Amino acid sequence: MLVTSEMNKSNRDIRVNVVHGLLNANGYGASHFAEGTIFAGIDLESDLVRVTKINDKQYKIMLPAPEITSCSLKPATQYDRSTSAVANWESTLDLASYMALNEFVSGALADDILENAKQSGKRVVGDLVRAVVGNDVDIEIDYHALQTPKIDDTCIAHEPRDWAYNAEKFEWSPK
Repeated sequence: MLVTSEMNKSNRDIRVNVVHGLLNANGYGASHFAEGTIFAGIDLESDLVRVTKINDKQYKIMLPAPEITSCSLKPATQYDRSTSAVANWESTLDLASYMALNEFVSGALADDILENAKQSGKRVVGDLVRAVVGNDVDIEIDYHALQTPKIDDTCIAHEPRDWAYNAEKFEWSPK
């Protein structure tokens, strides 16, 4: 695997509100700061890699589509807690991390991390071929197309067990 692009993401205000108890008498909430890095690359060990020599001065290279290769999320920092005797602050950290990872991966895709990986891949593979066969060569590099990008398991946020999210009210509640 050749990692060819990365994006750092952060959000200083991930608010987690938890509805708890009759009429939300035991409800609580906190804000969180989260940071993470999303990595994208091209799998050069894939069976989809094809190099075609057109002539001594021309090559065509077909590479697999770029993919999200891994994600790294730093532990979230919690601040601005509400007052509650029954609050589970560890759970709110988990919920904030879930929300951050979803946001960061979506944001990286929207910010063209896969296109950045393609351009970096073209540059790196082109330089490698030129180093082997010489600078006076024409190299055409194309990528296989994918309808849905491949995303590594480390980048897929799994909905926290025992919790339900109300998107209309921006609130979590225990199941």
